[in-house]
Amino acid sequence: MVNLGEQYLTKEMKKLLEQSQKMINSAIMQDAIKMDEANRKAGLYDQFELIHKQIVAVAPEMFQDITVEQPEAETHQDKKLRLLAEYQAYCREVHEEFDDFDFDSLWECSDEMRFRTNQLQFDTYADAYRFAVKHYTVKGKPIKSIDQLDVEYFKAKNRHPETLKTYSSDWDK
Repeated sequence: MVNLGEQYLTKEMKKLLEQSQKMINSAIMQDAIKMDEANRKAGLYDQFELIHKQIVAVAPEMFQDITVEQPEAETHQDKKLRLLAEYQAYCREVHEEFDDFDFDSLWECSDEMRFRTNQLQFDTYADAYRFAVKHYTVKGKPIKSIDQLDVEYFKAKNRHPETLKTYSSDWDK
């Protein structure tokens, strides 16, 4: 027996393994593998699957032994979450050009991230702040923490709320 860690192979099994590896490495098998990859790239398998589904849909009585998997109906909540995730991915893709953006102050950065959260680009302010800490700087220096952004936002909100993008006239009441 040959010891392969926890696995034990008998001589017969080892010989069978070597024979199968030789067969896989043979020219005929390599050609078959290349042909299979070419068919996949050309989309032939997808076309075949589509034709199969169309035939079964037109004449199901002829194909009673073949079952076609029907996708589960998407619930309203699932659709909402899927669309939100797609929108957020799109927004992040659009904002990739600003990935190394440099803000003049911490409160401007935190206000921008809160604004983008309100536009549904992030799920929470904390997620937006984490993104800012990872991708943005303030006057050329990295942002140290999300807490720093949160504190600076509330300081700015108390000092000059009307300059914030996220300003609401309800704050004055």
